[in-house]
Amino acid sequence: MNKGFTLSREIIWHITCGECGFYWTYPTMQSDEKLTDRKWYCPLCGKSGEAQEISDQVNTNA
Repeated sequence: MNKGFTLSREIIWHITCGECGFYWTYPTMQSDEKLTDRKWYCPLCGKSGEAQEISDQVNTNA
């Protein structure tokens, strides 16, 4: 029996701490999630604050 294939989309946000420069990622399946509306905490230095999105361009041709 051939079950074929299924697809799901994962969005991976890249976050960089403005204090120490540490870089980490935040994966989500929710395309409408507003990550600029929440408080972030750097896992390295502990700085907290809101994040600003630097680009809203999405490559949908990949």
